[in-house]
Amino acid sequence: MMSCKKIANLVSVSLDRPLSFRERLGVLAHSLICKGCTHYNNQMLFIRAASHRITKQWDTHNDGPRLSPDAALRIKNSINQNIS
Repeated sequence: MMSCKKIANLVSVSLDRPLSFRERLGVLAHSLICKGCTHYNNQMLFIRAASHRITKQWDTHNDGPRLSPDAALRIKNSINQNIS
């Protein structure tokens, strides 16, 4: 049986790429006995769906507030430094 830490990692990974059959099976088996990981998975899916909805709204309503190109570049560089 996989640990909650491993399941949380797989749930996060599943947002970026499809899980293998074995990974999906592990998440499913663990979710049957662990409500905490089930809730975590549901929360991650909710956040993902909400961010997609917000992005679509921003794309269709171009009159909203925007970052300056300089601010966007600073944020992008900061994120890249923290990821590396």
